[in-house]
Amino acid sequence: MTALPQPSGSWLLAAGNGIRLWDPLTGHLVHCLLTAAPVTNIVHTAGDTQRVHIAGPAGLATLDWPLKEELS
Repeated sequence: MTALPQPSGSWLLAAGNGIRLWDPLTGHLVHCLLTAAPVTNIVHTAGDTQRVHIAGPAGLATLDWPLKEELS
């Protein structure tokens, strides 16, 4: 399993058989993305949008969302 905390501490990404977005303050699961193959690497980048790059045996993918909608 791979985990990536957001620098402000407002969310935590965990990857294994997919990606799970957690609120670390409450421990609640916010969102889940299931994948057909394990996710072995995750990288977060921010600009005008938040981007999460995921990789595993099945290939690469990028997920993004606007910064103004960042989870709180």
